[in-house]
Amino acid sequence: MRSAHQAVDDRFPTLAREGYTITSPRDDNYNCVAWIVRDLRRWWEPALDGGYWPRRVSEDELDAGDLPEYRRVFESLGFRECADGSLVHGQEKIAVYADRDSFQHVAYQRCDGSWSSKLGKLNDVRHSDTASLSGSSPFEYPRVAHYMSRAREPHDLAESESGLLRL
Repeated sequence: MRSAHQAVDDRFPTLAREGYTITSPRDDNYNCVAWIVRDLRRWWEPALDGGYWPRRVSEDELDAGDLPEYRRVFESLGFRECADGSLVHGQEKIAVYADRDSFQHVAYQRCDGSWSSKLGKLNDVRHSDTASLSGSSPFEYPRVAHYMSRAREPHDLAESESGLLRL
């Protein structure tokens, strides 16, 4: 059986080169959106059988791409688009990765300026910048489409050194 680091390294070679810290065991109960909203029990995805979404969405609404729907939900949580991912005291930022109008990933900015991401069904990781998740491998995400911010709210798991790992 492959180690957690091997699985992450295989899928995210840019992240492997630039460095990261695993902060949770592998878990397929929640995804990156759930991590941002601090929900470790549900997989947040619109129009997914068995997934959770805070409003009813038809597949027809998502035909042109689901990015607008993700933005709507982030805005309903108090996030507003901002210029960049620079650290701003008192502000919580997220980086939204998308391929045109197709949402791919969202990362959370920690108080120290580093980023925290739940990598699909893999682990949560801490990484130094948003570009380390982007690359040309089939599993890497496209570049950040936009950044959003709101007043900082506690996210104790993302902010701790060990996250969900029991050290």
